[in-house]
Amino acid sequence: MKVCITSILLILISLSFAQPQKISGLVLDAKKQEPVEGANVFVSNRGIGTTTDFDGYFQILISEKNVSDTLVISFL
Repeated sequence: MKVCITSILLILISLSFAQPQKISGLVLDAKKQEPVEGANVFVSNRGIGTTTDFDGYFQILISEKNVSDTLVISFL
């Protein structure tokens, strides 16, 4: 029982010190290979996102990685 409680406490402590993860990249036009300014970039199932800057770059901070996360990029 003591080992189980200690293990649970160690897991909770390690989770509380988890650092945000950064997702960053560059969005380019598929045909012209030029940066796309103002494209929407979202992490699916999280409700967070951003837009690309003038040079097509974006950066999103997430609390933890999840292998089922999908990056969705759209531009009108």
